Amino acid sequence: MRNAVKPEDRLGFVWARKFDRPAQELPRALTVQGAARYLSTSVKFIRSLIWSRQIKYVKAGRRFVIDTHELDRWLAENQRHA
Repeated sequence: MRNAVKPEDRLGFVWARKFDRPAQELPRALTVQGAARYLSTSVKFIRSLIWSRQIKYVKAGRRFVIDTHELDRWLAENQRHA
């Protein structure tokens, strides 16, 4: 069982461990790939949010850098209540 996935990894509870940092030390600025992990979505979805200007970003060379506070704001604005 070389590549066995732990149940907590499958459920997304230990996302911070993938960055080798405790949850309270997550980086404030994320790449598109990091933002996709942060929101548990695809990279394509994050890029669509950038292109449609639904989230703010900083262009650092050829990379897009997204603030985690901006992702949290987007989540709060798009939250649906049952």
